Amino acid sequence: MVFKSFRFKVILRLLIITSVIVFIIYFIAKPYYYFTVGELLLLVIALIIELIRFIEKGHRQINQMLESLKERDFSLKFNPVEEGKVFRGQAKILTQLVQSYRDIRIEKEMHYQFLNLIVNQLNYGIVCFDADGKISLSNKTIKKLCGLSEISHISSLNRIDKNLSNAIESLKTGEEKLISVIKDGEFFKYSISCNEIRLLDSRYKLVALHNLHSTLQEHELDSHKKLIRILTHEIMNSVTPILSLSESMNENLKDESGNIKELNDISKEDAEDLILGYEAIEVRSRALMRFVNDFRSLTRLPDPKIEVVEIDSLFRNVLSLYRAEIDEKGIKLSVYITPDIETISVDRGMLEQVLINLIKNSIEALEDTFKSEIVIESLLLENSIAIVITDNGKGISPENLEKVFIPFFSTKKDGSGIGLSLSQHLIHLMGGTIGVKSIQGLKTSFSIRFPI
Repeated sequence: MVFKSFRFKVILRLLIITSVIVFIIYFIAKPYYYFTVGELLLLVIALIIELIRFIEKGHRQINQMLESLKERDFSLKFNPVEEGKVFRGQAKILTQLVQSYRDIRIEKEMHYQFLNLIVNQLNYGIVCFDADGKISLSNKTIKKLCGLSEISHISSLNRIDKNLSNAIESLKTGEEKLISVIKDGEFFKYSISCNEIRLLDSRYKLVALHNLHSTLQEHELDSHKKLIRILTHEIMNSVTPILSLSESMNENLKDESGNIKELNDISKEDAEDLILGYEAIEVRSRALMRFVNDFRSLTRLPDPKIEVVEIDSLFRNVLSLYRAEIDEKGIKLSVYITPDIETISVDRGMLEQVLINLIKNSIEALEDTFKSEIVIESLLLENSIAIVITDNGKGISPENLEKVFIPFFSTKKDGSGIGLSLSQHLIHLMGGTIGVKSIQGLKTSFSIRFPI
């Protein structure tokens, strides 16, 4: 049934050609009909050409449809009911085939967009690349880290760190590495992991880049607590015998009945030793007790009492404590408060304590600095409120940048090393984070962020 019309038209043309050939044979046998025979021969040739074109016409349309499929052009339509069209069955099948390809392409595009949507929701970087380093998939997190709207080659990751692309390309399947990066003066730790996938005849590497900054902060705080408990225990073990010794020495100054010995009964040398011993024990004991109490405060902080605080009032109260010192030392002070947000939900006392410590550190860092300046500002970021304190002091060296929040660590001669650690703990209790960026010899910025 498919070729019913086509067969009829072909047979009709063949019958006409056969009839003309019969006439040619008939007229060849008769003299004086050479001109007629010639005309009939031309007619046969014309009919044969027309038959060939008729047969090829349907094939040309089918070939055109197949060519469009090859070029992935699904806009062409094959209309089998149009006059002069043939192979209606094939036309119908081809039309269905084109529609199937079109549906597959739409479904594939939907899957790709769905995959992109999922990948872009991840809070860590994803990048997939082939053996030549050409990137076929990346998410907005990795693009944001690179500072680019689009990345096409793995070498673009060198914008994060100059050796990052080499580190990623050298990763083996299933391997995971920790890398340290200082970007724009800020210290970061990343975890990079790799898996290899095979699509058709090509191999691809799928790499995940995790920013461990927040996670490490939590782990550091837990480590700090354990460390402080151990130190408290050890120091108290030293302090107790010292206090006991002082009591024993006092007892040595008394006779069996508990009365104080006469001075004549104590030699001058023993008296001097006792006095020196008392003084040494007292000074050391008090110093150790203060040391212990300072560190014990890190693990016994009260729960924060969150309230709505005006940022302007907060800054004014804290700066009033240092206004005289800042003016005396000739430090330029600049304060900027974003008009986009005027209040912040925090524990006022805790945040004031942190700001006092940071401003104090900035003032100390500006010693011997020409045209010293401190900038305090509040900023409204994408998902957080930030308070940033910046000074143009000597800065922090790269090797010390990652240690500033560790208890006991201090670059100051008489520093206890608990100020920044305590500040980090207080900010963490209020649900925020604190970070530092420093370019040695240029500036240092401490940034406190609270989610909104």
